[in-house]
Amino acid sequence: MTKRTVLQVPIKAELRDKAQKKADAEGFSSLQEVVRLMLSQYSKGETELLAASRFVKKYDKMIDDVRSGKVKTVSFDNPIDALEYLNK
Repeated sequence: MTKRTVLQVPIKAELRDKAQKKADAEGFSSLQEVVRLMLSQYSKGETELLAASRFVKKYDKMIDDVRSGKVKTVSFDNPIDALEYLNK
């Protein structure tokens, strides 16, 4: 017997309703079936999720800020030094 778990993901009702209509139109028996299919494909590396452009822009800016020296970073040779720095 396959061990199962329940995944609860809070989403807006409007998104759920639109996704349900699309799932119905494409012949899926439920929105759960769509989610299971997507997770199965994603876990096998058969599909990739595209990051929202606003997040990509945000992280690109963070990387640019670090590289340009605008944001100062600290590096450590070992975890003990890092912990000592954090406990200052």
